[in-house]
Amino acid sequence: MAAALLAAADRDPRLLAGLFVLFCCFEVAALALIAVLGEWLFEALPQWSIVIGNLLAAAAMLAVFLRRHRIAWLEFLLADE
Repeated sequence: MAAALLAAADRDPRLLAGLFVLFCCFEVAALALIAVLGEWLFEALPQWSIVIGNLLAAAAMLAVFLRRHRIAWLEFLLADE
């Protein structure tokens, strides 16, 4: 699914803004789900460690995205010019 969305973003870089919003919504939903269903998890791990781990994973995914879809990213950044 993600590969198809990124392939579509290669064809139309304006989709990157929508993908970013979708990604942010997914991250918030995942953290909310963990907070609601995994209360026992917060007894073993501090909440900040889960958030930091999620942010590190997001940064790694962004690095892979930037390396493999450089053209779409540059076109998105230069779209206003």
